[in-house]
Amino acid sequence: MKTRHARLIRKGILAARDPELSQYVHLAPRLVREAARRETDNIEWREMRDRLTAWNHMPQRVVAGIDPAVINAEQAEHIRRFYA
Repeated sequence: MKTRHARLIRKGILAARDPELSQYVHLAPRLVREAARRETDNIEWREMRDRLTAWNHMPQRVVAGIDPAVINAEQAEHIRRFYA
């Protein structure tokens, strides 16, 4: 790959990450536009992956909408009864 192409691709990646620059991507050369589009897709996939990972690692009681404070209060009551 030529140095000029690599520089244009880097500019496209930086433009995709910077909202101020991204508004001018449509005026840039084709390589910059393609790199910006690919980087935008990568950013969206990373965000989706992070949300899915966070969802999968969430405790099931949170997913079910059960308040953890209520669960802890119930557990404390059960513990008190057990040791009484």
